[in-house]
Amino acid sequence: MPFDARRALTDCLQEFLHSNDGAWDFVDELGGAEPRQVVAQVTGAMSAVVDVDGRIDSREADAAVAAAASAAARVGVAVVDQEVVEALAACSFEATVELRTLARRALDRVCVPEDNEWYELWCQSSAIDEVLEQLRPYRSILSGADDGSAA
Repeated sequence: MPFDARRALTDCLQEFLHSNDGAWDFVDELGGAEPRQVVAQVTGAMSAVVDVDGRIDSREADAAVAAAASAAARVGVAVVDQEVVEALAACSFEATVELRTLARRALDRVCVPEDNEWYELWCQSSAIDEVLEQLRPYRSILSGADDGSAA
């Protein structure tokens, strides 16, 4: 089966990203990309919120969440839908310790309300608690990323 980054990310993100344009735009950009290009794009998306000086843009945060969730899903977030499991198995990018650490840092940062348009918009829609709860399993699996225990 040929690598399909868009399908793999779409499947693992469907459960909680709903209609986030920034996340879906990020997923669309990955369509058909080679694994090393995917890693570069995923790393770039997460770095955009981790390394930012100042306010986090909501669309950049959407992309970072999509990227971080895909890395977490590669290493053990419980996915019950068999089609999603198969799509993730078809992904050939490796979620290295460094990538998982960056993913954890990205999710941690988007969950901090200060200087964070993404967080503010979820608050305005009265859905921040639900979104943070939906991110919890991804953050949890990544919590051991620094020591390599989330393999």
